[in-house]
Amino acid sequence: MEVIEILREVSNKIYENVKDLAGTEHAAGDFGRGAGGDISRNIDIIAEKTVLD
Repeated sequence: MEVIEILREVSNKIYENVKDLAGTEHAAGDFGRGAGGDISRNIDIIAEKTVLD
């Protein structure tokens, strides 16, 4: 599988897992700070877990 195909597949999976969360209370939460200093939210954690799975 080519890299671009992997990236497409992963981005589609992320979209499916977070599309209904944006703007909801379930997307929020404070799970600490990212490397850039931004606050990690639940929606971020779900997206990151999707990539790692």
